[in-house]
Amino acid sequence: MAKRRTSSGSPPLNDVNRYYDEENRREEARERNRFQRYDDAANLFNEDAPRQRAAARSQKAQRPRYAKSRAAGSRGRRSKYRQPRYRQPRYRLKHPEKLLFGLGLLIALVVVIVLISRSLGSSGSAEGGADSQQPVQTVQSAQSSAQTGTVRSVSNTELSQIPNQLAAYMVSMLGTNGDNQALSQGGSSQTTVQPQFDASQYAMVVAIDPGHGGSDAGWESGEAVEKDIALKVAEMVQSYINQNAPAYFAVLTRNSDVAMGDQARLDVATTYSAGLLVSIHCNGSELELGGTSAAYWTGDGDDATRAAQSEQLAQTLMGAAAEGFGMWEREVRVEDTPLLHTTIPSVMVEMGYVTYSLDNELMQQESLQEEAAQAIAQALIDYMQQVAPADMLNNDAGADASESSVVTEN
Repeated sequence: MAKRRTSSGSPPLNDVNRYYDEENRREEARERNRFQRYDDAANLFNEDAPRQRAAARSQKAQRPRYAKSRAAGSRGRRSKYRQPRYRQPRYRLKHPEKLLFGLGLLIALVVVIVLISRSLGSSGSAEGGADSQQPVQTVQSAQSSAQTGTVRSVSNTELSQIPNQLAAYMVSMLGTNGDNQALSQGGSSQTTVQPQFDASQYAMVVAIDPGHGGSDAGWESGEAVEKDIALKVAEMVQSYINQNAPAYFAVLTRNSDVAMGDQARLDVATTYSAGLLVSIHCNGSELELGGTSAAYWTGDGDDATRAAQSEQLAQTLMGAAAEGFGMWEREVRVEDTPLLHTTIPSVMVEMGYVTYSLDNELMQQESLQEEAAQAIAQALIDYMQQVAPADMLNNDAGADASESSVVTEN
């Protein structure tokens, strides 16, 4: 601000106002000049900032790593402008929990795939019968029994391929179905029927095959064993047919706990000139499955009539078993099992799953076993009355039908 002068050179009184106005204008001009210089300096800094920073970095890079002290003989010390040393970069996971969660999901997926593949493989092998599982059974060959009496173990596949062992096995089956059958060995693999049995006396013969047997137990769960349940139900079916349908005859392929291959079972059916083959089994799985099912075979070169009869009979027997045990029906499927490769109608009945708690409990009850056996036997009697009426015994057609044999398909 302008100040009033007190010296002799002060302006007159009438000029005071004009004097102070002039001073104020000068002060404002000085302030404007000062702020203008500040603005110019700021603008210059903003425009030249990148260039100045680059120049500063270059000067900093050119500085020595250590600066010597001004004192003579003193050791150098590290400069505060020293460049930082190079360090190895460290890699760290930002979210390790996500990696662990992904690995857990991958392991769970692999476990599920392995369990499913194992369950499917075991189910297919169990439903395939004795040959698919290839249990080892003890048989005695004709030559070895006559010379040394030694016993060796072979599989079902080897049994079907070696005639000598098959003949010896049939000799060991003497007494099977003792009421009606007696097999003899004459140095060959052919079997004969004892004289008191005449197939021509019956309108049709049905072969009832209890699945598995001997060392081949089939499916097991607790006290339920497939081979035992199948044998009990098969014996009840045979007894019901022979007692209630004298025009027809039922024969068992085995009536004791012995191991048999598919070819041996077919040989028994051929020996009795069976016109129908029914194999009784139980089912099983590592999954929670239940219910009754049935299977038959058909393929290239198969007789269409035989295939249609097998399919119809499979549907009927599955329903009969389900009604007897109080289960539900699952499915009728086509299964490529050697036992079903015949020229006569042949069916495999799976009564229930021994691995399923409800089916397991039902199939172990003797009263339900009898009801299921009666239902299956009655279904077989109804079928035989349709395809081979009892009055066929009065003509040659009935005799020709009863003398037919079981032929396996190659």
